[in-house]
Amino acid sequence: MSQEPPQGATLTRKAVTQDILDALDDHKAKKRKRDPLKKLASFGRWLACDFHHFLSISNTILVGLYDEISSAGSENETDIPPVVAKLTEAQRKLHHDMYTSMLAHSTELQEVIDDPSLDDSPTAVGKITDYLTQQRSQQRSDHLGRIKHIVFTFLPTLPPPLQYLLRDDSPDPVSEGLPNPFLDPHNPDTPVTSLPSAPPVPNLKILASDKCSKTRRGFHHPITALLLCPHEHSAQFHLDPEGTRQKLLQGVIKFHDASLSAFLYDCDYDVADPTKGLFRSHMMVCTYRHIFTGPSSAFDSLASTKGSAPIATKHNLTRSTSWTIVYIAMLILFTLRSDSQFSADARPGHFSYEKYYNGLITLFDITDEDADVTWVNDTLAFYDKEVFAHSSANSEVQKTAGDSTGGLAYVRARRPSGGFADVLDAFKKLQGGKYRPKLSIIVCGKRHHAKNFATGQDHVTRNGNTVPGTVVDKGITDVFNHDFYLQAHHGLQGSAKSTHYTCIYDENDMSADTLQELTNRNSYLYARATKAVSLIPPAYYADLACERARLYLNNFLNLAEADAASTVGSGSARRGVGRGRSREEEQAEREKVFQDAVKVWGNGLHQSLRESMFYI
Repeated sequence: MSQEPPQGATLTRKAVTQDILDALDDHKAKKRKRDPLKKLASFGRWLACDFHHFLSISNTILVGLYDEISSAGSENETDIPPVVAKLTEAQRKLHHDMYTSMLAHSTELQEVIDDPSLDDSPTAVGKITDYLTQQRSQQRSDHLGRIKHIVFTFLPTLPPPLQYLLRDDSPDPVSEGLPNPFLDPHNPDTPVTSLPSAPPVPNLKILASDKCSKTRRGFHHPITALLLCPHEHSAQFHLDPEGTRQKLLQGVIKFHDASLSAFLYDCDYDVADPTKGLFRSHMMVCTYRHIFTGPSSAFDSLASTKGSAPIATKHNLTRSTSWTIVYIAMLILFTLRSDSQFSADARPGHFSYEKYYNGLITLFDITDEDADVTWVNDTLAFYDKEVFAHSSANSEVQKTAGDSTGGLAYVRARRPSGGFADVLDAFKKLQGGKYRPKLSIIVCGKRHHAKNFATGQDHVTRNGNTVPGTVVDKGITDVFNHDFYLQAHHGLQGSAKSTHYTCIYDENDMSADTLQELTNRNSYLYARATKAVSLIPPAYYADLACERARLYLNNFLNLAEADAASTVGSGSARRGVGRGRSREEEQAEREKVFQDAVKVWGNGLHQSLRESMFYI
């Protein structure tokens, strides 16, 4: 039997909601001594910093409300909204998580959402979400205005050919015997006098002032070009600043929404570990402090802040989060680029800040099976220490969505997918007994960014995919490992994705052709299909068996996670269960789950099921 809420509480919520709606009406707000929008405005501005910056607030609330109706068993009374129907499962979960976080952070928004009188005013929620969206955009604009000059005081050391730009007398590069960045690259011998429209290169002081148009930044100026340059080309830029800048300007060196710029790093680029030093630059840390803990703390995290409380204090931000780190990276990127206006919806062929933001956020997604949890934890701990002057466990778990290519894809591709050494160690533990056949161990990978494109009509199907049995074993494969990409199946919908096979151990000394043919033929042996499947059946079966086991162990695993979360310490509900645990702790946790399951089930599977494929 349901209980009606106390009448007083209902009236209070109604009064709060009506005050907010009246205040949104200009002619009523002018007569008010108390501003009922103050807290809501503060929350709207915080949405720019520590929540998904580009997620539609109205859609987020719509998804949250619909999920609440569904969970209450009333989903048959309401048709699913088109906005909700269009979302993928991952997108819907992201919206739902953000909705939950918003209500947890703002009691005013919670009271408005709970107010039953909103049913009589279908436009009320729209007015409030529009106001929150406006405040979020205003906060971003204010922050961009705050750092548009100060960010240049956080510069790294410039290479010797660009040191002249640090002088205040704005020297002419030609008189200094340096290349003129505004010469025609196709006619380098053209005298400067024949190019009257070519302005002198602004020195740093002018570049950082209002005297210099923002359109002179980006790849049009050596300093901003150095900072924006994809970090894998930074060494080339230091050796040949002008030549590299021209390549960036002309698009010879590509810069897109997945590029990882030099301003993000605090060290030279490491091909073997592209995340080394990522997000740890002096510019990133100082800008983070300037925005969240106050301008006076930019160079000293322990400096006292005069005047109004910094934004981190107002919103009880005592730990770094991936949202705040990526938000700072986006602000710096726009400041350095030559774009005159910030635009989330980029036209085809133009830079997309939303894709850039989503791409960086995915690096912190520890729910991804390929995520480098150690790097995520170390990065958050680094900001905890550098900004908030402590280093105890950060309690954030982020669940994000987004796709990317280029530099971000390369970073994820370089991460150890489970670790080949761990696989070999696991097989060594299984050795025993007299039966010891020769082994060939092949690791199957589906989470990659390689796509096949047919080179002729003979190699393409009617829906545009490459034909089943397509193998790629050069060009995009590893330099040292014996690997190949095989698309064994027929792509019925969308783009067919191949499987990446890597041979990490081979006592049978199989040639590349033999291994590829064997793998392709085995792809036709799946028990529930008469055609080839995308993943070789032995691996497919193992994956299904593990998934079935996970379902059986779900309750035990949830209890183990809850126990682990309670040991990490308190933290906001939206920041999750905390940092990754050590390998020894994880092993002990697995052993505990196993022992708990043994107590309930005894010896596990029944004898009659052990030799069957019940899990498929």
